[in-house]
Amino acid sequence: MNAMLAVLLGLGFIGFILWRGLVQARQTHDNLRRLADKLGLQVGATDSSLGVFLTSPRAQGLVDGRAMELYTFSKGSGKSRSTWCALRMRPALARDVEFDLSPQGLGSRVLGWFGVKEITLGQREFDEAFFVRTNEPALLTAALVAAIQAKMLAAQQAGVRGTFKLEKGELTYTEQGTFAADKLCAHFESAASVLRDLADVAEVVGRT
Repeated sequence: MNAMLAVLLGLGFIGFILWRGLVQARQTHDNLRRLADKLGLQVGATDSSLGVFLTSPRAQGLVDGRAMELYTFSKGSGKSRSTWCALRMRPALARDVEFDLSPQGLGSRVLGWFGVKEITLGQREFDEAFFVRTNEPALLTAALVAAIQAKMLAAQQAGVRGTFKLEKGELTYTEQGTFAADKLCAHFESAASVLRDLADVAEVVGRT
């Protein structure tokens, strides 16, 4: 009797895990589709795991004449594995330009301890909110005008706490989590507007 109960409990637990995974996968797919519609992107064919779970959802399209892509990826492995979401855009760059704008916090303080230098733009509220690194400090300072700084501050105050980064010709916004979370989808909707402005900034700096 005890053995039978143990088997039933085990099957029930496995069933719960499968059900929960299916619900989250479906929520992720549905939220991604709604977000893609708002951004003017199209959701591509979605793979499935074991014929049940929808995996690696992606959406792509052209926005302001630039390729844009919405997707998920993982960092780490095993128990340290974490899921992240990203929005990527490819500005037209005439030369190599890089920058990284991330929220001030423990991570930025650690970078400072290891000698990583940030630049300041002269606007106290922005400088206190963002840790800025670039290979073109003078040009980025000039191109990141007050209106864009204000938009980034407003987005951060609304919960957009990921990182904007231009590297190897690709401009991305990344944030930990999944598209199953409505709040994260709202963050990406706000981040998309900032990303489009930063693509303009990247192209201005890249032409100078």
